[in-house]
Amino acid sequence: MLMVSGFDKYYQIARCFRDEDLRADRQPEFTQLDMEMAFTSMEDMLKLNEDLIRKVFQEIQGVQLPNPFPRLTYAEAMSRYGSDRPDTRFDVELRNVSDIFSNTTFKVFSDALASGGIIKALCVPCGTKTYSNTALKKGDIYKEAIKSGAKGLPFLKVLNDGSIEGIPALVSSLDTSKKEELLNQFSAVPDDLILFAVGHHAEVNKTLDRLRIYVAHELGLIDNSRHSILWVTDFPMFEWNDSEQRLEALHHPFTAPNPEDINDLSSARALAYDMVYNGVEVHNSCSPH
Repeated sequence: MLMVSGFDKYYQIARCFRDEDLRADRQPEFTQLDMEMAFTSMEDMLKLNEDLIRKVFQEIQGVQLPNPFPRLTYAEAMSRYGSDRPDTRFDVELRNVSDIFSNTTFKVFSDALASGGIIKALCVPCGTKTYSNTALKKGDIYKEAIKSGAKGLPFLKVLNDGSIEGIPALVSSLDTSKKEELLNQFSAVPDDLILFAVGHHAEVNKTLDRLRIYVAHELGLIDNSRHSILWVTDFPMFEWNDSEQRLEALHHPFTAPNPEDINDLSSARALAYDMVYNGVEVHNSCSPH
């Protein structure tokens, strides 16, 4: 009503109640700063919110945030971190290693690739702490993988002499050149642990995202003095709902598609952008259609 009466921009501080399922990182009741702005470009929205958050952090905490904030596209975030709200206070990233295992004799991997899946892995710098084979086969870290929907947890350990150990069939499937290629891709050193996930892209990312966060807390990899703040942009407009056999909005249904993608809405990017702080979504914006 304000907009149609001539107020092209307005802001409100509103007490909200979120009418949706409960989640560990969502409060059902909260106070929200709501910005409604007509005829505002994405770049102007990002700058406005960056300036606001920088001022709040500087005046309240004495913390100088970067100018501008780093940005990741949704595709980059999912590829590197397996999450659209990545915590970048530690450097563990995911790698697609499907090519290395393209002709593998390890049946778990070959079956996944044959069915159109992928193989991704993360390399954990364990340092002085080591995970026993028992822990990796049925301990807490294994249980974390199972909770994510994985059917198992393939793994390899890098030993002091540069050799590897782990699941015997996986170790024996790697000749010298493939082993070196794998270790080089992660810049792996002795005592590092390589954890794998196989299957559909979404399933693999879900598993490795969960493991990445778990081991970071378990091994003290997170630098709690850092402030990881960034934008995630270019969300897909739609995702496929397999149970209902239809496309549905991935981010939310009030977002305009990127004009460059207007001729193929099934793969279109949305004009939507989230601000992520230490692995938590703290702000989302969109250009409405």
